[in-house]
Amino acid sequence: RDKAVEVSMLGEQVSIELDQSLQAVGTVCVARTVLRLVVQNLIINAAEAVRAAGRDKGVVRFSASLVCDNDQYKLRLDCADTGVGIAAENLERVFEKGYSTKRENGNLGIGLHWCATAITALRGRVWATSDGLHRGATLHLIVPVPAPVTAVNTKAA
Repeated sequence: RDKAVEVSMLGEQVSIELDQSLQAVGTVCVARTVLRLVVQNLIINAAEAVRAAGRDKGVVRFSASLVCDNDQYKLRLDCADTGVGIAAENLERVFEKGYSTKRENGNLGIGLHWCATAITALRGRVWATSDGLHRGATLHLIVPVPAPVTAVNTKAA
């Protein structure tokens, strides 16, 4: 069963849902402080997107998978929200330094840029998808991780 926690951010009720896929991925070795700050920024941005959509309540849903590409394992993390969405022409621009759709709120447009820079420094990448305005958005990131350790039978014969 998925896990969810209700939080109040920026005056909005946001449910953060953790898909079962996160548990299925298990423990991975990753720069946890960097990843924690990236996830924190994604949650804040999603809460702001919910507010911009005019909703009293929204959902931020995290899912994950472990993929293997040419013998290199990678953690893929997806953060989907029920916010205002992103217009197709802005899907790449949201990661540009100084770009923001929320200038009137004093937003400097550095949060997602910092996230992209941090993930790139980990040899990963980040991108956004959206079905358009008022249809929510999903931010995706993928970072290399060491191969998962498989259990070895250590029982004495």
